[in-house]
Amino acid sequence: MLDFRSSSAAAAEAARQRTRTVLMLLLCCGVVIIAAQLLRSTALLQWMEAGGWDDRPAGMSIDNRLDAIENKEDALPIVVAPGAKRAGDEQEGAEAGDDYFPGVKPAYLEQVRDDTIFRSEESSAWFNLLSVLRNSSQKELDAAVVLRPTYAQLFRQADQYRGKLVQVKGVMRRAHYVKAPANDVGIEGYYVTWLFPYDNPHSPMVLYVLELPQGFPTGMTIAEEVEAAGFFFKRLAYAAQDRARTAPAVLARSVVWHERPVLASAEPPSAATWLLVVGGALAVSVGFVAIVVLRTRRTAPTVVADKVDFSALEKLVQPSGTPSDGKTDKR
Repeated sequence: MLDFRSSSAAAAEAARQRTRTVLMLLLCCGVVIIAAQLLRSTALLQWMEAGGWDDRPAGMSIDNRLDAIENKEDALPIVVAPGAKRAGDEQEGAEAGDDYFPGVKPAYLEQVRDDTIFRSEESSAWFNLLSVLRNSSQKELDAAVVLRPTYAQLFRQADQYRGKLVQVKGVMRRAHYVKAPANDVGIEGYYVTWLFPYDNPHSPMVLYVLELPQGFPTGMTIAEEVEAAGFFFKRLAYAAQDRARTAPAVLARSVVWHERPVLASAEPPSAATWLLVVGGALAVSVGFVAIVVLRTRRTAPTVVADKVDFSALEKLVQPSGTPSDGKTDKR
């Protein structure tokens, strides 16, 4: 009896191999189509544009923790301005020095203390700087900037930069409008913003802005690249989530907004577009399948013997001593 099971098993294995190859090709086609649709997605492009892929080098980390805050009973998550001025805060003859922008009164700055929340004694200096900002054009302020300190310089050399016009750059993460306390210079309110500078993106500074560019977003979850020319005020204490910390406080008239291009909302594809995409994918898949089938047939042909030799089989089934012609040997 002949056993042809070995050749049948080989054929079955070849068929399974072809099936696996075809399925893999179909899977690859599906992955390519899905990837193409994702790349066309406006939401994905916006995420990539606004993502955290910032190749700017991060500066040294500054430890801004504060062991104790002066006037702890008045501590708030963030204090928006000094309180009302006390009698005697005004000082005659407090005129601008040579290193200060015109209108800044250095004598008022002597009442400012670092590593504290806002104090009522600082009200005169606070509103003096805001008044100078409001009464000056943005061009005048930008042209007068000569100091471009790093976050570390502002943090560690607050006395040297206090009341000076400085330039800061970074990503604004929060911005909300607050009304100003009662004052005699006509300041009605300003925006309290959190700026994370490029050179120290893990430690914020507080940027107070009189006005924001038209269309600038506000809220607690924004991420906009800006730069500003403003007056450094103090190293301000605030209550963070974990403990008391300090941050440089800067007052500015406005900011230069490096607005990211807004991607147009993608319209849903039409029926013709979907038919074209599906038809193209099917055509590509069928082409791949045809190529695989043809290559498989060519590389693994079925081997069939032209002639089968049964002589060895006859020796096995014929009794010993029996002639091959079937006649009995008579002796």
